[in-house]
Amino acid sequence: MDFLSGKNKNKCGGCGNKINANEPSVEAMKRKFHSKCFACARCGDTITEDFHPVDDKPWCDRCYIKHKAPKCELCKQGIADKRIKTDDGKVYHEACIQKATQGNCDGCGKSIGLTEPVTEALGKSYHQGCFVCGQCKGELPSQFSVDKSGTPLCSNCSTNKKKMSDDSYVERRSESPVFEGERLSETVEVRKIDDDHARRGSATETGSETMVRTSSANELNELGNEGKKHMENTQTYVRDSAGGDDTRKGSLGGMQHNEQQQHQVLDGGWFGMPTYRRTNLRMVEKDDHCNVCGDAITTGGKVSVRGLNFHEDCFENVRVGECSGCHEKIRLTDESVSVPKIQRDWHKQCLNCGLCKGPLHSGAFQLYNDIPTCDTCYIKSLAPKCSGCDQPVGGSQLKAMQKIWHPDCFNCDVCREPLYRSGQEYFNVEGRPMCLRDVQAANIKVM
Repeated sequence: MDFLSGKNKNKCGGCGNKINANEPSVEAMKRKFHSKCFACARCGDTITEDFHPVDDKPWCDRCYIKHKAPKCELCKQGIADKRIKTDDGKVYHEACIQKATQGNCDGCGKSIGLTEPVTEALGKSYHQGCFVCGQCKGELPSQFSVDKSGTPLCSNCSTNKKKMSDDSYVERRSESPVFEGERLSETVEVRKIDDDHARRGSATETGSETMVRTSSANELNELGNEGKKHMENTQTYVRDSAGGDDTRKGSLGGMQHNEQQQHQVLDGGWFGMPTYRRTNLRMVEKDDHCNVCGDAITTGGKVSVRGLNFHEDCFENVRVGECSGCHEKIRLTDESVSVPKIQRDWHKQCLNCGLCKGPLHSGAFQLYNDIPTCDTCYIKSLAPKCSGCDQPVGGSQLKAMQKIWHPDCFNCDVCREPLYRSGQEYFNVEGRPMCLRDVQAANIKVM
């Protein structure tokens, strides 16, 4: 597709016939059409209002919205004019953007507007003001703790909950009140009952063992070394919460094991790092479509060059014309030189002087018999001679009396007054230019 060429500008882009000056015409997509020929490429109806270029062909507004326009994420209808685009490439009508949501808040249960800031944490989404501590309901910092139930906690509440859990564990170990000065250990006889007899209602003792119960490490200090040794060798029974059977463990070791397990549950809560984000919106104008395929540029990269928009993939194949040097196509990405006045284009490396082969892309050049030449070669070998000074005319030239002159050399042959000024009258007297005053002074009859 030749975007910049002005060739065939008087031919109809629809039927290919010439457009006469008195015929109604339409200019669109850098071409001219008979008014009746400017029709939708899909339905064939004459286009008199808005249109959209698709594959370099006009589509009416109705067909474009139905088949080609990007669809609104909310109402699923095509958008032909201005639209709102989000960071992730979704588009909305201006009227739909206020109704669009990002789902419901896991804190308050209400919807989160598309433009509202969102806090994402623990695999959930919250209004920014709804992500709070599960205990005190205060605002959570950027780092927070999570308990075993998945509830976010601030540092104070996390510390207090852990302390309360430790305290409750100590209370469970101390089944009887302990007063200051009282001995902190006691011997308890544990009777083992046969399970079968227990189910029949006649309990039968099968033996007994001795267990020492303690509540803190301070007890060991009061018991002395013998007491410590006795406790370390004594078995304690800990109820297994899963199976219901009694499990034997060393009494001190058993306590440490349970306490460690309890801390693992509390410390097992991981530190969270919430993500704060806001959906950014931007207005997309009507002409935000690819100038090659005509489809809206809603995903992927967009390339804008010389006022034209392209998909990245389409942009690679865009050309601006044919090189007048090598006759290969010129891509829009190629370095090129364009001379609109003569409707010619060259690759930058192909525009060289036809005589000395020097590059011409950095300055002015002459076109002699369709061959570009530098000023030096043109003046030296090709330029016409001035009829006044007999020197080559390389720059501006004046044609008069079927001859070529430097403008400054075209003067009255008698008084030397310049004759090239606009509106200046001159006369050809036997091949010599003369002003009116000198013609009259010489009594030359003007025919």
